[in-house]
Amino acid sequence: MDSSTESLNEEHGDEMVASTPLKTLVTHLLASKRSLSSIDHVWRANEIVTSARRALEDSVLLGARTGFLKRGINEQLNVLRNVQTGVTDVARKGQVDFEAVLKDLDNSEARLRKTLKQLRSTIVEASFRPAEGEPKSLLDFVDEKGVEALMA
Repeated sequence: MDSSTESLNEEHGDEMVASTPLKTLVTHLLASKRSLSSIDHVWRANEIVTSARRALEDSVLLGARTGFLKRGINEQLNVLRNVQTGVTDVARKGQVDFEAVLKDLDNSEARLRKTLKQLRSTIVEASFRPAEGEPKSLLDFVDEKGVEALMA
């Protein structure tokens, strides 16, 4: 811009200020003040938005970590459930086996008692024992310590 244009603008600017009513100037002044005070609000809003963004980022990270932990815990729970199922199955099979062994032992005891009764009732013939000896059963020739140990 050249100097003549500037001086013209200055002259018109002075005229405009003089011709503008005071009420309009006050209105513009108040609007300017409001605009300046709203800058504080804009700064505060910017701080709030920045803080909210940080909180959201932290929340997303925490959510990802929580999801990872939850999946890990669920996998461990599944493993523990499988272990529990396996232990329960082994316990049931062990119980069945134990009951079968007890039944076999009861049957063995019954057979042993029957055999002992048969040995007690079988008397050794006189031709197989000494002449002066009293009659003996086959049970008299059995080691009773072993039998008693089995019965205990």
